[in-house]
Amino acid sequence: MTKKILVALLMAGLLVPGLAMAEENSDNATGPIDTTGNERRQDKRQDTREVRDLGDLENDRAAVREIRQDKRDQAKEDFGARKASAQEKISEAKNTLKEKLSVIKDQAKQQAVKVIETRLNELNSRTTDRLTITLNKLEDALDKIDARSTKVAPESQAVKDAILSAEAAIDASRNMIAAQAEKVYSLALAVDSEATLKGNVGAVRQTLRNDLVAVRDSVRAANQALRNAALVLSQEAQSTPQAVEEE
Repeated sequence: MTKKILVALLMAGLLVPGLAMAEENSDNATGPIDTTGNERRQDKRQDTREVRDLGDLENDRAAVREIRQDKRDQAKEDFGARKASAQEKISEAKNTLKEKLSVIKDQAKQQAVKVIETRLNELNSRTTDRLTITLNKLEDALDKIDARSTKVAPESQAVKDAILSAEAAIDASRNMIAAQAEKVYSLALAVDSEATLKGNVGAVRQTLRNDLVAVRDSVRAANQALRNAALVLSQEAQSTPQAVEEE
C-alpha cells in the first residue's frame, strides 16, 4: 500500500526523488561539524596576505628612499650651480666696487671696504656649506627612522605623517640654503660718500646677519621635525606588542 502511494505521488509530481531521504539524513545529522580545516586554511591565507602586504610596504618604502636620494642628488647639483653663479657675481661686484671707491679719498678706507665685502661673501659661503652638511645628516637620520618604522610601526599613520612633515621641513630648509648660497653682498651701492659710508656698510652687514638667521632657523625647524618623527615612532613602537618583542 505504501509503495502504491509513493508511486502515485511521484507520478503526480508532488514528490522529488531523493528529497525526502536527504531531509531525513539532515535531521539525523545532529553531530558537531569539524571546521578546524577551514580555520587553518583561513589562517594560512591571512598569514600570506600579511607577508605580501609587508613585502609591498618594503617595496614602497624602498621606492620612497630612492626618490629621496634622487632629490638629494638633484639638490646637490643645484647647490653647486648656484655657488658657481654666486662666484661669478662676486667677481663682477668686486669690479663694480673698485670703480665706485674712487669717490673715497682715504686709501685705508677703500681697502677696508674691499676686505669687508670679501669677508661678507666668504661668511655666507661658509655658512651655507656648513648648513648643507647639517641638513645631509638630518636626511640620513630620517632614512634610518623611515627604515625602522617599517619594522615596528608599518601601519601607523601618525608615524607616516611625522616622517612626511620632517621631509617637508628638510626640503624647505634646503631650498632656503640654496637660495642663500646664490646671494651676493656687494658694497658698491653703499659707497656714495665718506659721510655715509660707515652706516651703509653696516646696513649690508645687518642684511647678511638677518638672512643667515632665517636660514639657520629653517635648519632648526627641520631638526625639530626630525626629533618629533623619532619621538612618534618611539611611542608607537612601545604601544605595539609586536614591536616591543622585536626591540
